[in-house]
Amino acid sequence: MVDQALVRSEYSLLFEALSEADIGFCLLRDDLRGETPPDDLDMLVDSARFDEALDVLKRNGYRIRVSERLIPFKTSLVKHACGHFIAVDLHREVVQGGIIYMDGQSVLAGRESVDDYFLPADSDLLAILAFHNVIGKRHIQEKHYSQIRALSERVDRETLRLTLSEYGTYDYLCGLIDDLDAYHREPDRTERLRDDIIKQLRRANPGLRGRRFLMRLRRRLRRRDPRPRAPLYAFLGVDGSGKSSLTAAFVELLNRKNGFPAVVLYMGPWGGRRLRFIPNSPYAPGYSLTVGEWFGEVFGRKPREVGLVDSVRITLKSVAGRSLTKEERALHKNIREQSRLYLTARMLRSLLRAWTFFPLITMEMYYRYWQAYRKRRRGTTVIADRYIYDLMTGSMRRSTPQYRRTRLLLCRLFPRPTRTFLLHADPETILARKDDLSPEMLRDFQAAYDEMSEKYAFETVETDQLPEALAQRLVERHYDELAERLRY
Repeated sequence: MVDQALVRSEYSLLFEALSEADIGFCLLRDDLRGETPPDDLDMLVDSARFDEALDVLKRNGYRIRVSERLIPFKTSLVKHACGHFIAVDLHREVVQGGIIYMDGQSVLAGRESVDDYFLPADSDLLAILAFHNVIGKRHIQEKHYSQIRALSERVDRETLRLTLSEYGTYDYLCGLIDDLDAYHREPDRTERLRDDIIKQLRRANPGLRGRRFLMRLRRRLRRRDPRPRAPLYAFLGVDGSGKSSLTAAFVELLNRKNGFPAVVLYMGPWGGRRLRFIPNSPYAPGYSLTVGEWFGEVFGRKPREVGLVDSVRITLKSVAGRSLTKEERALHKNIREQSRLYLTARMLRSLLRAWTFFPLITMEMYYRYWQAYRKRRRGTTVIADRYIYDLMTGSMRRSTPQYRRTRLLLCRLFPRPTRTFLLHADPETILARKDDLSPEMLRDFQAAYDEMSEKYAFETVETDQLPEALAQRLVERHYDELAERLRY
């Protein structure tokens, strides 16, 4: 729930800062006198001091969201404060979609003081509201209908004529306010009026067509830019450290009004449906035997050979996964410990599984990364629940030192996330949440994560607060990074 008092106080601080800098400004719509503050403010400032006004907003914590490159004569800024995103659209001219429909300097010259801010004169405000609804919204909004009606009843038509003389739109505005109810009820009629007004504005401003063409071209080029715009944030940690709760809170906060679109994607490296056909992956205890381990078993000590026939028969049945008889099971343990043939078969089977598993998991992880890349390219921040680095700990519930170099190579082959957060929690808390995790495994997992953190410079997050508070702290800490990467 948005704290209305907070939003209003943030706007007041901005008005005070602009006044102290002696920068002329006024709001383009009278939205602050309602019961709830608006989601964003449209503010007109002196064009000659526009850059100074931008600096004032930046010093007060606002960051550019959309620049004049994509919206001529207008810059959108967003500030994060106490879990909310507060937006301000800063206008150099009275503009809608790149179309200037009134003279900004004249509007500022006739502004009137209201509380701690300024509003245009009634005649200017009537024209601004009417053209904003027709040109920008393509219909008369309910929240502005009564205000347009009230202004039209008290504004002098001659003053209105002088206001719109430069652009030749006086007759169109009079037609609108004279038949406001019909336009309010019939959006199609408003659309036709919009087309007529834009044609007139094009005649009054010959450069409008080229400016709008350039704006559309830049937007299309931006959409075709192959570089990912949005960041990728990866969350790592032992099961039970609070990843799911924190990622959910983080995404919920980013997706709030005026925020940055975000989504959670699972990017764990332990396979999915495409890898379930591989039985007993290299991390299955009791099965995996690397070349180095085989060498040590066979040549580090001298195992006694059991009967060759029994070794071959039981080894083949075991490797094939066939059930053993009671007598064969009795010999099986001795064969595993004493037979070079059995050890060699285990090693070959482990190599086959490993060199099947690792290429397939690499393909799957790149497929997952491609899904994340597509979203990031469209401007959606991706919150990765786990990442390729989790491969260094072993499996979901098992820690293993085997194939370390291969796993480390895969981690190097993958692009690094924009930022990686390593979650730490109290061991007692983790063990209480995950009763199938032993203290020994927890120590092994944490040691592996700490080693990776030192190597890859992870950012450690102690999950000793509510997920909502942690998410807010992370957004505040990295807000500049978010805004800079996602600006248009």
